[in-house]
Amino acid sequence: MELKDLNVVVIGAGIGGLAAGALLADKGALVTVLEAEQYPGGCAATFSHNGYRFDAGATIGCGFHTGGPMELLGRELGIVWPASPEPVAWHYRHKALHLDLTRDRREIMERFPRSAAFWAEQAGLSKLLWTLAKGGALLASESSP
Repeated sequence: MELKDLNVVVIGAGIGGLAAGALLADKGALVTVLEAEQYPGGCAATFSHNGYRFDAGATIGCGFHTGGPMELLGRELGIVWPASPEPVAWHYRHKALHLDLTRDRREIMERFPRSAAFWAEQAGLSKLLWTLAKGGALLASESSP
């Protein structure tokens, strides 16, 4: 049986459901995506409160870097994402304290030098998670054959 002979129902229009549906459709399957909410996006959606619109979810801006999962998906499907890197991940403002989280974390490290171990651990976890997202990894002990 070939994909073009399949009728596929994908439950959920989050990033995973939309990606799966798009990849299957691109290979010829007839795909229907069902979503319980009024809009797609799952955890990478938005919500409104008191007239303001907020992005929600960590997946909003992740994975668009070269070799990242969203960049690879776009390449596979011929999508050019309207995304560009931002120099500042977040701005913290409270009274006289103003801090920006940049890629080099310079301001954070100057203000909180004892946080270096935390940021090093975060960088290591990030590297591991992106490696897993790119194709997985064999999780076995060193004594395994």
